Amino acid sequence: VGCDAGGDPVPTMLPSAQGTCPTLTEGNHIFRGMNVRIWIDPANTNCGPLLFYWHGTGGSPAEGEYFFVNEIKAQGGKVAAFDASSRTCSGCSTTGNNVWYYEDFRVADEVVACAVAQGVIDTRRIHATGFSAGGLQTTAMSYARSRYLASVVSLSGGVIVYTNTTSQDTANKFAAMIVHGGTTDTAGIISFKTASETYRDNLRDKGHFAFICDHGMAHTVPLDVLPPMWLFFQDHPYRKSPSPYAGGLPGSFPGYCKL
Repeated sequence: VGCDAGGDPVPTMLPSAQGTCPTLTEGNHIFRGMNVRIWIDPANTNCGPLLFYWHGTGGSPAEGEYFFVNEIKAQGGKVAAFDASSRTCSGCSTTGNNVWYYEDFRVADEVVACAVAQGVIDTRRIHATGFSAGGLQTTAMSYARSRYLASVVSLSGGVIVYTNTTSQDTANKFAAMIVHGGTTDTAGIISFKTASETYRDNLRDKGHFAFICDHGMAHTVPLDVLPPMWLFFQDHPYRKSPSPYAGGLPGSFPGYCKL
């Protein structure tokens, strides 16, 4: 059930591969019909984290490279970024605006299953992030795949009308860092400020650790939030409770991040 567990809690209900797993090397791979861009250092045999990245409307999986790829590879982990343009999903249930769907989580399951089978991840450290439509997908995934997710960072995401907030595993109180750009962080009729606050409140009501970073820069991702994201993921493995941040955020976090 993962490697280098060290006696800490690990997910016990991990998915099984539904097809033949590709050998996980750096580059593009097909999982259940979807292209997934993988960053990995096959020469590093340590068991490191797995980070999922979901891009926004009109975006691409190449954006995953901005999310501490080198740091994750140095720990023996990998980043997996999904390509919405590589598949169609007829009759599927969207998590936002028909960019991503609940059915896409089966692709994430396949990545997890193949990574575990090949011994390249620490199952205590499976995380997800995404921006805009990808932020909404990250939010939906946090509930729908709470059997194995340790912690998430939503970037201009949150709970909207499409979001199913029923947790797959209510016992896993995953942590969430919720980032938005203030009152001008909008797309169409969606206020990501409101959606983010709804997400925070829903998680807190269920006993999760969740906090908001309101950077006030509208619909974007400021560079100064990236180092805190990486620290947050490192400090919040699977079932880390209480959060080490319960008494206050680290001093390296921007002042706009508040409990």
